[in-house]
Amino acid sequence: MIKELLIKGAVQGIGYRPFIAEKAEKLNICGFVKNLGAQVQVLAIGSEEELTALVNYVRSEVPPGGYILFITEKDIKELPPEWRMYEKSFSIIDSSELDLSSDIPVFLPDIGICDDCQREIFDPRDYRRGYGLNSCAVCGPRMSILKALPYDRDNTTMYNWGPCPYCEMDYKKGRRRFAQTISCNSCGPEIIVDYPNNKSAYVISGSLAMDYAVRILKKYSILGLKGVGGYQLVGKPDAETAKRLRRLKGRENKPFALMFFDVDMVKEYAYVSEKEEELLKSPARPIVLLKKKYDFDNEIVKDSRYIGAFLPSAGFHSILTKELGPLIVTSANKSDEPIIIDDDEFISTFFDKKKDESERCDGILYHKREITMPFDDSVMAFGLAAHTDYISLGRYTNTVFRTQNGGTLQWLSLGVMNPAHWYRLEGTTLSGSDSWKFRAYDMGAGHPEIDTPAGPLVASRDGLARRGSGATSGISASA
Repeated sequence: MIKELLIKGAVQGIGYRPFIAEKAEKLNICGFVKNLGAQVQVLAIGSEEELTALVNYVRSEVPPGGYILFITEKDIKELPPEWRMYEKSFSIIDSSELDLSSDIPVFLPDIGICDDCQREIFDPRDYRRGYGLNSCAVCGPRMSILKALPYDRDNTTMYNWGPCPYCEMDYKKGRRRFAQTISCNSCGPEIIVDYPNNKSAYVISGSLAMDYAVRILKKYSILGLKGVGGYQLVGKPDAETAKRLRRLKGRENKPFALMFFDVDMVKEYAYVSEKEEELLKSPARPIVLLKKKYDFDNEIVKDSRYIGAFLPSAGFHSILTKELGPLIVTSANKSDEPIIIDDDEFISTFFDKKKDESERCDGILYHKREITMPFDDSVMAFGLAAHTDYISLGRYTNTVFRTQNGGTLQWLSLGVMNPAHWYRLEGTTLSGSDSWKFRAYDMGAGHPEIDTPAGPLVASRDGLARRGSGATSGISASA
């Protein structure tokens, strides 16, 4: 018996092909799985019982962070000649080029570090110990390193780094089977710390970089950090640090968000309901507004009854918060400007060593992997009517592309925290600007109708949603 499955949804960038291959191999099914444009194609050859088990699995299971919109199932009477090579085993095969003029792909944004990757960076026996960019097939950067679709390593900014022998072995099995961001301390983008000391510059790279980053925050107060989707400013949660951050950012009144190592640490400082804990742990890693239990200095929270709390989205966040406790983590931008993704721009804005110490951060932790699209953090609150309120939609909201004018990307939108629901973004022009302010409308379960009354929208490279055509990017909402 032969079946072809076409699976549409957020199924790229989550290790979906090895997920399908592993189940097919356990069921002794032959055939293949491949990325086919905006969907995944599965050819399955086996008994009726085996194929029924595979179809039921595909319909009911999905790797973390992904979701299925719909599945098309087709019986095939006879294999075409070009498929006969797959009769004896099951294979993961190369992706097909994406035809943006005929289909709408759903692509996941960056995904917060998973528990397994976080565990590895603290395991003294693991060769990824202390690696701030640790990731696997179900977590790590996606949209922020993407240059083209389909999502293969050659189409990302990881193209310049080839895997070492250990990573090469991991690429063939387990959690990192076909993981496009696979890397470690030996073969991945080098992590570097740079800080002035007695008017001399110290540059330290490799495994010691994270140790020195911790020292900088302990001895001084503000560290520049090149995150996954843009630069951030990290500081100790005290009044003087908060004042310095406000001077650097030109931010006078907004409360700062605080990053915690885990939910247990959050619960020491804020009240956390079951639903709020679910939001904190979700792949989005949003900032969640929580009723505070511990009263941080007014310079940090600005008379708010709430704490904007969130969990680490990358390995270097985990290392810093585990070692130092709660930290102010805020986007590296002047107020109301987009988050910075360019190394030189960050240095000139926040780390110019010619400036007085009070006018710059005390050090910078960065890496050489290019960020192609800026993403900031989403801010959310669990409302009184048992639903989730989106205060702002930023990094980690799911993405849908629409094509017009011969394949030009015209849409990048839709925040989806609940996989069963889509949210249409409607915008109004901000006074004296071509930027847009959005509201999200729940469109219910099922396939989204990609439509707004405001006309075609895209997101520009600077991270602000704008009207008209332009390069793809994220919708930035400063935290």
